[in-house]
Amino acid sequence: MRPAAWVLWAFLTMPLACGEQRPVPPVPPPPPAAGPSLPPGSDDIAHRSFPWPLPVDDAELILTEAEVFAFGGMPPKRQVHAFNVMLDQPDATTRFRAVAERGRAAGRLYALCAFRLLRVQEPATLSPDLARGEEAVVVYEHDQITSDRPQEILKLIEARRLCDQMRRDRDEMLEHFEKSG
Repeated sequence: MRPAAWVLWAFLTMPLACGEQRPVPPVPPPPPAAGPSLPPGSDDIAHRSFPWPLPVDDAELILTEAEVFAFGGMPPKRQVHAFNVMLDQPDATTRFRAVAERGRAAGRLYALCAFRLLRVQEPATLSPDLARGEEAVVVYEHDQITSDRPQEILKLIEARRLCDQMRRDRDEMLEHFEKSG
């Protein structure tokens, strides 16, 4: 070996022989995985799997926990299916009152629609309370996703007669969820 090589070798190996260790710089963390972001409301309870036929307790849970106000048949909406399952029950008024009391804004909008179809005087605070709500609600209209305040959704419900439309969509929803069951 040449003398310069001996010096370099001694310089590099001497700290190891003496038990000294050179500090090793930390390894930087990997960059966050860049994947497609999920659409708003994609974690809504309605996207979970449910048995067929949909038990009424599950329908009530779906509407109570709903973060998405969904309507329209393209694609069929589990929330509308749950809405109709509950409307078909002899205790529908009691169940929708529970949704109106415990539910999030989206579920309370469904309860309001049910009260109108059942021709039941809604709890006196439901409409005004929803109209004052400032937190945006995710809305799935067919395959379009938007977000709006409850007072604007109340206007949409009235203008488009959505309560009646969701009831008319009953059989289509039943057929779809029976097949995908």
